[in-house]
Amino acid sequence: MCKVKNYPDDVQHTKERTPDALKKVTDAARRTYVLQIEFQVADEKEMVWRMAEYSIMLMRKYQLPMKQYVIYLRDDEPSMSTFIDNRYHKFSYRLISIADASYKLFLKSGNPEVKMLGILANFGRDDSQKAIQSIVDQVKTFTKGDFARKQVF
Repeated sequence: MCKVKNYPDDVQHTKERTPDALKKVTDAARRTYVLQIEFQVADEKEMVWRMAEYSIMLMRKYQLPMKQYVIYLRDDEPSMSTFIDNRYHKFSYRLISIADASYKLFLKSGNPEVKMLGILANFGRDDSQKAIQSIVDQVKTFTKGDFARKQVF
């Protein structure tokens, strides 16, 4: 026997979303896509649904494929789901834990703000004091002018 329950037929839901970073990218192979990056400090169980909403809204708006990344900014292991996989819908995004990345990766950037993210990354076998000093020195070197330097430090 089949049971049916009526749901209200009004599914209007106003959503306004502001991505942390959103770029149109054309890569070396001339593939164009929308790149979305979210920075996350909480292990949010609803993140997969939020990213799926972003994906649909942005693909509809820009009519381009999506590449989505969540950068997890804590040193614990995130447990949030990165995919929806059921009979009628498949979706996934990439989750990157900053604690798994080497701080040296961030030091390669020419942007002082990106270099500062190295403080959250993995120091590996390097002495933590030396790694932090290296980050501070790099940020100082790449920060233009006294005004910008005072904002950073």
